[in-house]
Amino acid sequence: MNDKDIHTFLASPKLLEHLAPYMEMYRAGGKTESAKLVAAVVKGLPATLLPFKNTIVDIVIGTVRADKLGKGLRGFCYTQTAVEQSTSVGIAQYHASHFAGANCVLEICSGAGVDTQALARVAGRVVAFESDLVLSALLRGNLARNGVENVEVRSEAWTPQIDLGVEISETDAIWADPSRRSVRGRARTVHEYSPALSEIIQWVESKTSFSPRSNIRRCGIKIGPVDDFEPNENWKQEFIGYGGECKEKILWYGVEKAPRSVHIVDKGLTLKQFAIPIPIPITNTSTNASTNASTTSFENQVGNLVGVRMVEPGDFIVEPHSALIASGLLNQYYSSHGVSVMDAKIAYGLTTNPTNVLDWCAAFKVILVDKGIGEKPIRKRVAELNWNNRTEIKKRGIQIDPDVLHRSITFCNSNSAGVIILTRIGDKRYVIYATRVAGAASLT
Repeated sequence: MNDKDIHTFLASPKLLEHLAPYMEMYRAGGKTESAKLVAAVVKGLPATLLPFKNTIVDIVIGTVRADKLGKGLRGFCYTQTAVEQSTSVGIAQYHASHFAGANCVLEICSGAGVDTQALARVAGRVVAFESDLVLSALLRGNLARNGVENVEVRSEAWTPQIDLGVEISETDAIWADPSRRSVRGRARTVHEYSPALSEIIQWVESKTSFSPRSNIRRCGIKIGPVDDFEPNENWKQEFIGYGGECKEKILWYGVEKAPRSVHIVDKGLTLKQFAIPIPIPITNTSTNASTNASTTSFENQVGNLVGVRMVEPGDFIVEPHSALIASGLLNQYYSSHGVSVMDAKIAYGLTTNPTNVLDWCAAFKVILVDKGIGEKPIRKRVAELNWNNRTEIKKRGIQIDPDVLHRSITFCNSNSAGVIILTRIGDKRYVIYATRVAGAASLT
């Protein structure tokens, strides 16, 4: 079997049926060693497929991982790399909602096809470009198993010079999700995208209403939420939140949006810019005993609009959604909701009444504030408060591993759990003991 044959095999509607026993074995095995999975796959493969055993194992693991991460679509297969960059189903539907009624959507970098199938359900036609031959084969099979018939898959890289195979006048919308991986791992700048972000933007602008041969009127480009890029005034920036995290930033062209906005897909919340934002790169504001999210900072984002004061027992600490911070609109949000901060470099807010911020923020009622951080006094406080091992530990602005600290504490056998917040305020370090407010947004 040659490369062409394996790609035909991967595009087969029956691929998932063939892989099902191996997927079930991998699920049941938990942390099954790759070598054992390879041995099982080899044992069940015909000789003609043996040269491609590693590709098949990659798809087995990738498809199972997609399900575990909540990214899996019924009937879809994925490679492990595809899962990393794949869009969540809910976000894909949100993307596609902006292209309802489009005649033909040109999709650049389709991957396994999560966005593709969503676009196909709202547009007349989709022309999908995917240069990875394994992924383009999986894309064909994924679409076939879902009965999607209005997509033309092009197994090649899109370039500004490429022949689309259709009259440019037929294409009226563009969706692009350029690859954000390089030989050194995940790229952190737009200059490492493939195709280059500048190429896509220049091509889109050249094919809009200024071109008499083009009917392209709207475009969306997905980029990394922390990747530094400020587009010209023709493009609008929207930060997308989902599941408590800032997942992506979208550059919109020809779509009715504020210059900068943030949208939480799973909550249906939108905040639009009305003040001049000061954007900063934030990856994830949720740090507790079960995650290693990064420490956040919004230095200079506070400006003169938000008051700075010391936290006290009885206050409510508010933890904003990471997409809200990344958007640069936190200053606007805090100032319009009467929220102060304890430090101009820490994103936590302070309020005496959290009820009007619970949609966008988690909230914690402060019980005690101790100056200085040490394991022994923390263990003593936990015993006094009678907190169990469901107690969360969060940190801001300090280098302490919450997981390590959590494991060092002997928790009580009780029904009470709290929140321990380790933070820097000015040049001092504090431990804040609090309880989570019921009904607040869960960001962890």
